[in-house]
Amino acid sequence: MNTKTPPNTAAIKNLKSQGFHVTIRHYRKKLWKDKKEPLLLDKSIRENQKHGGFGYEMISQRGGASEIELQRGEEIIKVRADCYHKDSFCKRQGVKICLDRLEKLHNIKA
Repeated sequence: MNTKTPPNTAAIKNLKSQGFHVTIRHYRKKLWKDKKEPLLLDKSIRENQKHGGFGYEMISQRGGASEIELQRGEEIIKVRADCYHKDSFCKRQGVKICLDRLEKLHNIKA
């Protein structure tokens, strides 16, 4: 069992302590062509696989996106990091890029 703490955990806890509700979503690139929606929510892939549907064998190991949504009262802030087809998909790196963008674009220090 991996007991190593991901490096973004402290930053996410800090955002929550500032009063934000934090939602993190990861999207994966489909292997089939779909111009309307080329990305699929990672959580929906796991749910589909549990119920006998397609699983990760139908999803590319490269390319995808990570998104952080912050909500405090009526204020909603979203930032997204895209992982291109030539890059391997890494959730941890995607969240780190989103946290950096929060600081640069919205002056929110995590």
